[in-house]
Amino acid sequence: MDVEECFVVTHKLVGLLPPLRAALAGLLPEGASADAIVNDTDAGLDVLVRPHKRFALSFEANQRLVAFAEGADLARLSWGDRATAEPLVTRRQPRLVFGDVSLEPPPGAFLQATRRAEQAMRDAVASWIGDAKRVADLFAGLGTLTVGRPWRATLYESDKPSVAAVEAAGRRLGSGKLTAIHRDLFRNPLMAADLDVFDAVVLDPPRAGAAAQSVELARSKVPRIVYGSCDPGSFARDAHTLLEGGYRLEKLLPVDQFLWSPHVELIALFGRAPLRSSRA
Repeated sequence: MDVEECFVVTHKLVGLLPPLRAALAGLLPEGASADAIVNDTDAGLDVLVRPHKRFALSFEANQRLVAFAEGADLARLSWGDRATAEPLVTRRQPRLVFGDVSLEPPPGAFLQATRRAEQAMRDAVASWIGDAKRVADLFAGLGTLTVGRPWRATLYESDKPSVAAVEAAGRRLGSGKLTAIHRDLFRNPLMAADLDVFDAVVLDPPRAGAAAQSVELARSKVPRIVYGSCDPGSFARDAHTLLEGGYRLEKLLPVDQFLWSPHVELIALFGRAPLRSSRA
């Protein structure tokens, strides 16, 4: 479908479609296809063009893409897949600012769909875990729900470019306030004993949820868990695991950031239920 206008996308992104089409029209070989990931950062648009079948860019094609980046005032234009993205031109270093933390995201980084939804979720996390001193952020991505807050945050993420970006931000920040650890939580979840050192845990897993990690969370003594989800089914499964482990669902906030679609983001707070009295 030839999309000419979209009422749920910012004007800046919609305005990028015509020049992006023109730049790619004479660049892709016959029968080839590509998509683009575009992030609206604090320094401008960060674009990653992903050919579905990788091929080498000629000098002329490279220059055509550079001219497109100049004309569209892009912050950065990259080529390839996320794991091997090649920046073709960086006019301004893309930045994401969260409180006192400035992150330089890798090309094609995962972000929440809208700034308003992201801020609503950040505000809920900050309000719900309150005075927590040590916070674990699981399936953290770039830590958009936890970084830039007063607590000491430890982020666990399987995407190496995102981990590297957070590590660099942590070094600039100093004081050990922000730490990132590369870990595949689907295959290697944090054990209950690892989790018990934290005052609160925040997790925002992919649509598949966090079945294995929820089992360990249910066995832990973490006082507060904030769970973000984009799939009610996997959330219900993992919530049941937490409830069976003694947690209580205290708050739940739906976030409709995918307008005119059936998809709903949600964020929920689980707290340790008080021990029942042994008296009748």
